Amino acid sequence: DCFKCGDNIVYGKGRDKGFTYDIAQLALYQTQFFDHSTVLALFPGGESPAHANFLKAYNLAYDSMPDDFKHVPGINDRKDLLYYGWEEEIAGSKKKRKAGIQSSLTMLKAVSPDVGKSGRYKLVIIEEFGEIKDSLQLITTSDANMREGANKFGIIIAGGTSNALNAGYKDFREIWYNPAAHGFRKLFCPANKMYWGYVNYETGVSDLEGAK
Repeated sequence: DCFKCGDNIVYGKGRDKGFTYDIAQLALYQTQFFDHSTVLALFPGGESPAHANFLKAYNLAYDSMPDDFKHVPGINDRKDLLYYGWEEEIAGSKKKRKAGIQSSLTMLKAVSPDVGKSGRYKLVIIEEFGEIKDSLQLITTSDANMREGANKFGIIIAGGTSNALNAGYKDFREIWYNPAAHGFRKLFCPANKMYWGYVNYETGVSDLEGAK
């Protein structure tokens, strides 16, 4: 629904809610099933394990796919960029052209609000939003890159763990309490929801009281 209306999502959660796996699978869906789809994943700088954890979850989901659905990152295969498709020579020329699905996943540390300014993305994922400095400015810049006139062709999903709010706490708080003013919808998953051993995975219903 958010892809249709253009609303971004801010997601607050307790630990171990599977957010990294959810967004990794969403990123994979975009790169494997949509031509020319571009995904940007942003992570805190420094020694944060968020990038490594995301890539591990992404590769796990990719390896679990049927081979017939997989595309190979034949244009570029780096730690910070997976560019799917291949290059082929143009007949009668030494030049090459890109072919295939031509979708991509770019993974960067958010060391500056302008880190993703040069690209136009269908989906921007921000992991551990509350740990990123100047995160509101980062949101503003990323959102502007998704617009062409009155049209918006992508969304931002920013997630943060409730006890991991540091450099970006003020900005996270601003978006959390005023989501509509910044083009967001907010979702909250408390510590006792989707808690291991206290959720029925067939119905999705959590035993909230038992998990307290």
